Amino acid sequence: MSEQNNMNKGKVRIDFPPKWVTAEKANGEPFTISNGKGESWPAVKCTLPTGTKVDGKDLSGFSFTTFQKPWNKADIEAGKGTGVFVNADRNVSLFKYDQNGQRHDESVEPQKLSDAVEAARAEYREQHQSHDRSQEQETGLDELCEQKTAEANERESGSQDRSAQNVQR
Repeated sequence: MSEQNNMNKGKVRIDFPPKWVTAEKANGEPFTISNGKGESWPAVKCTLPTGTKVDGKDLSGFSFTTFQKPWNKADIEAGKGTGVFVNADRNVSLFKYDQNGQRHDESVEPQKLSDAVEAARAEYREQHQSHDRSQEQETGLDELCEQKTAEANERESGSQDRSAQNVQR
């Protein structure tokens, strides 16, 4: 465990509920992060839950990609939420496509983003106290997010170069 802690020094952890993280595009292809040298690595696409607000700005539905860690894929395949790490000293580049296919970009401080995602999850749990955490993945909000994510994935399929610009190293 200490090796993992050392590996993640200078990083901020962001925990995502199930269905708000994915390692595959809608067509089943894995998400990857590529560089200009033709090298690529497995990636995770994270979508911000409904109610995620940073400095009063609603960032619900915005996404970012980051390098996939071994536990991410296992968590996702098990239907659990997972935690991802982003650099603490570098803003997270978020993107979102609207109904017209127009791309919108935002940049957020990592710790503020982590706190906002946790606050959105806590607010959701508070509003749905009759549900336990395992039922969180079965809600209509998650289904709506999954649908919107699939639509966004379809719009950006084939544009891997653009999503690589949002890499969090």
